Amino acid sequence: MSSLRSFSRELQRKIMAKFLAFLLIFNFCYSNYSNASTLNGKIILKNSKGELENSDIETTLIYIAPLKNNQKFSISKLVPKMEQKDKAFIPLVMPILVNSTVEFNNLDPYMHNVFSTSETKSFDLGLYKLGDKGKKIKFDKKGIVNIYCNIHEQMLGFIVVLDNPYFSMANKNGEYSLNLEKIPPGKIRVVAWHRFSGQQIQEVDLKSNEIKNINFELTKNENVDMDKLKLLN
Repeated sequence: MSSLRSFSRELQRKIMAKFLAFLLIFNFCYSNYSNASTLNGKIILKNSKGELENSDIETTLIYIAPLKNNQKFSISKLVPKMEQKDKAFIPLVMPILVNSTVEFNNLDPYMHNVFSTSETKSFDLGLYKLGDKGKKIKFDKKGIVNIYCNIHEQMLGFIVVLDNPYFSMANKNGEYSLNLEKIPPGKIRVVAWHRFSGQQIQEVDLKSNEIKNINFELTKNENVDMDKLKLLN
């Protein structure tokens, strides 16, 4: 009986040793694909005549289409702010991770009334003035939220709610960089979105610890219906 218990304990130790070895290999493999790959690239904006039209190229959003591994992401403790300044929303385009909260602040010496009737998020902040405490809204659904002011009809902004944190805005030269930490090797879809051109998609075969260059050329359509802008599902 004693030898049987001894054999059982030895078997348990061997099983546990194999399991720990499996975890070690798994963590090693995971750390390999957890190491950040990087996407770099450049955006070119053209008008309908094929002429360069880069005046607002920095409002181009680049993001990774929904991933299929059901990975969950934590929300940053830093609350992004969309400010109202000189009768404009700053920034004009704000990408955020779903379930993030955005603070709206009035920096103008007159009233604003920020609201949205978008399907993704409908709200009305009411009237508030310079010096009032910023008003906060949580965005708990993926999609594009058009932001307006009830007093100044020329004001329009966009909050783009995404389901992963792999997004970036182009700079004034049209350049962007995306850190793809913790995305496993394989095929992903990279999307460039501009409010006047919709979105362009490129499929990328991502390898571990890779630096890849992906460029986009977008054509503007000034007659686009801003209320029908969509994200890639």
